[in-house]
This record gives sequence, structure tokens and C-alpha cells, in this order.
Amino acid sequence: MKEHISNSALINAVVSINNDINRQKKYLDGAEISEDEFGDEGEALLEMEKAFGEFYSIYKERVKADSALPSIEELIGE
Repeated sequence: MKEHISNSALINAVVSINNDINRQKKYLDGAEISEDEFGDEGEALLEMEKAFGEFYSIYKERVKADSALPSIEELIGE
């Protein structure tokens, strides 16, 4: 069974995951961490980016159907 995700929940997910990705990238760029920890943190980043891609795809379809929604660029500040 597929549940409907509200526009508000979808927007919050996109923004939150994007913020987490940016935070993780800054951490990886600035931290002096071991190679093992870097690998683990890098995997976490890849998982976040994958999740973002999935929500991004859903959001793109939602924007096509509802032109009142903000663009993805407006949501993530690009």
C-alpha cells in the first residue's frame, strides 16, 4: 500500500536532507578523521544523497502537478 505524502512533509524532507548533506560535506572537508571513520562518514553521505535523489524525483513530479509549490532551487537556496 502506497501512502500519500503531503506537500508539507515532502518539502520538509527535501530541505532537511539537503541541510544534512551540506553539514556532512563540511564535516568531511574540515575534520581530521581516520581513514576508517572517513569511509563510514562517506557512506553515510552517499546514503543521504541517494535519499535526497528519491525525494527530489517525487518533488519534481509534484511541482508539475501543482505550480503553486516553490521550485527545488527556492527550497534549497540554489
